[in-house]
Amino acid sequence: CSIAGGDSCVTSAGYPQDNYGVNQSCTITALSAGRISVPSFDTERGFDKLAVLGLDYDGTVGPKGVALAVGDNLSWISDATIISPGWILCLE
Repeated sequence: CSIAGGDSCVTSAGYPQDNYGVNQSCTITALSAGRISVPSFDTERGFDKLAVLGLDYDGTVGPKGVALAVGDNLSWISDATIISPGWILCLE
């Protein structure tokens, strides 16, 4: 994962120039509270997942509007096969 947008956004590796890779993972910890906006979200449906507050997001449905508190974690994992464009999430 990478920080973008003046530290208010985070992306999957390679986004937006390249697809993310296989067997990737990262954990992101919210440093401030806010709601998630999802400018773009495209992962391998059913396999490459972003977990936010106990819910998994994949395919083209991201965690839009989910409220985060300071210290909440988001976890990303991709499997060993198909890759996709990835995602960008911002905290508003």
